[in-house]
Amino acid sequence: MSVKFINQIHQRKPWDDSLFDSLRSFSIRDPKNAWKDLVALAGHAQFEKLYPVYFKTLLDLISSSHNADMALHNFERFSEKISDKDYLYTQLTESPSLFQALIFLFSGSQILTDVLLREPSYVDWLSRPETLGESKSNIC
Repeated sequence: MSVKFINQIHQRKPWDDSLFDSLRSFSIRDPKNAWKDLVALAGHAQFEKLYPVYFKTLLDLISSSHNADMALHNFERFSEKISDKDYLYTQLTESPSLFQALIFLFSGSQILTDVLLREPSYVDWLSRPETLGESKSNIC
């Protein structure tokens, strides 16, 4: 992944056709809409200064998810609902397992995504290690 490409995200550059191949390399099927989501996300925080590897991690995660376009779009919709965006991005940067879980949830389950969109505070429940790490058969 090129530094130039990440810088274009940080700088919220307008769409141009030269972005097409870079986005397709991350399993994105609709690069133009994906770029809109990335640019919207880039406006949420000072990523270049505070979270310099954030977009590299995000793109790596979505490219290995079930549906990269759906993962990115749902993640953008979710993060838009969070009022303290710095808290969210710090939490995701410090907890790679939570970041991965959210991306895979957003790529594979619209029902669970809709639950998180209605009640974004549930992400705090997901961030507890026992929520994702404990076998569900031990819960009963």
